[in-house]
This record gives sequence, C-alpha cells and structure tokens, in this order.
Amino acid sequence: MPDEPGFGVSLLLEHSMFGALGLVLVGLVVAVVVGTVIAGRVRYDAGLFCAALGLMAVTIRGGTLVDVLHQRPVASTFLILALETAILWAFVAAAAWVIGRLRTMPLLRDPHLPLPVDAQRVEWAWTKAHHVVALVMQVVVMGLVVGLLGQSADKAQVLVAVFVGALAGTILAGNYYSTMRAPAWTCAGPAALAMIGYLLAWYSPAGLTIGHTNHSLARPLPLDYLSAGCAGAILGAWAGLKYQIQVLDMVVTMFTGRTREERIVPPNMG
Repeated sequence: MPDEPGFGVSLLLEHSMFGALGLVLVGLVVAVVVGTVIAGRVRYDAGLFCAALGLMAVTIRGGTLVDVLHQRPVASTFLILALETAILWAFVAAAAWVIGRLRTMPLLRDPHLPLPVDAQRVEWAWTKAHHVVALVMQVVVMGLVVGLLGQSADKAQVLVAVFVGALAGTILAGNYYSTMRAPAWTCAGPAALAMIGYLLAWYSPAGLTIGHTNHSLARPLPLDYLSAGCAGAILGAWAGLKYQIQVLDMVVTMFTGRTREERIVPPNMG
C-alpha cells in the first residue's frame, strides 16, 4: 500500500479501500500495543507516539496531494480527504481506548499517573470550556505554522510543517493537555485543522487539473496530519508538562479576570 508507490496515498481512493483502511487500523493498534508494552511505564501515551511515527512510513511510501488531485481532479476530492481524516482520527481514538485498557495491567501502569484507573484523572477538575479553549489555541497556532511552512505539497515539507505546528500549538497549552491524559483529545487538533483546510479548498478550488491548491492547510494529506500531527501533539503535551509556558492561562486570565488558581475548583465542590 499504496497500489502505486510514490503516486498517491489517499486510503479512500485506493482500489481496495476497505483493505487499506483495515491494514492501517490493525497496524496502528498492533503498534500501540507493542509500543505500550515497551514504553508504557515511561509515558502513558508513548505507545501511540511510536505508532504515529510508524504511520509516517505509509505516507512517505505514497505520494503527495499533487498525485491525489491528478488521480481525481474534482473539488469533491477534498470532501473525500475530510472524510478520510475523520475515519483516521476514529482509528486514533480506538488506539487510545486500547491504551486505556492496557494501563489497567500493573506491569504497564505509568508511574506518572498517581491515581487508579477510572478514578480522578487530575488533581483538580477543570471546566469543559478550558479544554475547548486549549483545543482552539492548538488549532490556531498549528494553522499559522502550517500556513507559513507548508508552501508546497512536497512530502518532507508538509510533514515537517505539520509536526512543528502540532508541537508548538500543544506546548502553548501543554499544561491542559498533559493533565487531561487523553491522547484522542490531544490528537483532535491536527484532525480538526485538516478538515478545516479541506473544506476551504473544496469551497474555493483552483488549479485542480495541475494538482495545485492555494490553501496551505489542504496540502498535507490525512495520513500526514494523523501521523506527524499526532506525534507532534503528544510530544508537545510532554514538553508542556515539563516546561509550562502557561500562555493559555494568561489568555484566559486576560478575558475572565481570574487567575488559574481562582478558576480551579476541587472535584468534590462541583
């Protein structure tokens, strides 16, 4: 996979679509299990980080957006890519669920998690609004970086742009992502940004016949976003835990007039 190495790597446009999707899902889950067994005690989501890096092998073996558009030079191709992105993120969520089941095993428990499974995940309960703001910040920062660095559909360039963008966007809100310990949520930003980019390209397509789009956010393929993006986001969450820049806290304080300590509410107080 793909059927023609070096020329296109959209799973939904493969001749054997279900076979390609099934191969990615099985490969992702197996890689998560193996990675968690080896490194799960170092970091809770280390298995998913390794699996995301491994998933890059599939997209590197394939081609670029140019090849995909040559294969299907119509605007609706971007809608197919958006659907593929949603499916791949569902695969990531399934892999995160597998991690949740694996961490119930004493030998695989991450020592960084002080509380039992299904108990309180964090010391304090933060509101859902804070998590949404963190996601928005992740998407905005990542979008700026991808828009700046993703000036062509070259595979190396889009992978670097997506990885650096996800890393930077998550670091700035890292204390939120690292505390939540929810890999599927951490990787939601790259998926959301990909779908935004594809919808923009679908709304105003240009240069389809030559495999071109004016939208930088649409140049990375779904596998680029869900491999390099997830790896960068997870690494950013780890870095945000160690180096808490707290930019998001300053933004929230600016608009609410309340510091982080004032916003935090103990779980037993609702």
